[in-house]
Amino acid sequence: MECRIVRAVKSDAADIAETVLAALHVAEDDSRRSLGKQIFTALAGRDDSQYSYVNTLKAVASDGAVLGMLVGYDGGDLCRLREAFYEEVERSTGKNIRYFAAETDDAEWYIDSLSVRPESRGKGVASALIKEAVRLASSCGKPVGLLVDKDNDRARRLYESLGFQPQGERPFAGIMMDHLVRPLDNRAD
Repeated sequence: MECRIVRAVKSDAADIAETVLAALHVAEDDSRRSLGKQIFTALAGRDDSQYSYVNTLKAVASDGAVLGMLVGYDGGDLCRLREAFYEEVERSTGKNIRYFAAETDDAEWYIDSLSVRPESRGKGVASALIKEAVRLASSCGKPVGLLVDKDNDRARRLYESLGFQPQGERPFAGIMMDHLVRPLDNRAD
């Protein structure tokens, strides 16, 4: 599928929220969806959040339709960027979730969230987004890291086909996930 990869803009905030919710596997009928959409839309519209439009790439078809999005950033910025998330959750729910361990670190450029619209899956959109993320990471001199659910074999096959290698486990919101890294010396395509 022909697409071009561009930077998201502030008006993409609601679509970015949908990307994050999809990456978190929050179903359409999940009772948490409405609140999640509100929180992640607010965060995506900010420029100081890990889920910000500033940190988001989008794949766009020739007719302008958004096919998918990828949220990623320098892992060394997570603690600073996550502060906005903590504040928004506390404001929206009254809950303090500052106990979550960091899922990335300053040794990598981190793919936080990736989602492709169902009708565009299997057509190279995710690969195009990841290749652009690898290019951005290379310009920062860092390998790309990400987490994948232990039972998500389809995603794992995609990542491994693009040069990602297993690097142990890391926690995400209290759940152990597999940590994959694409070494810096690999080519982006």
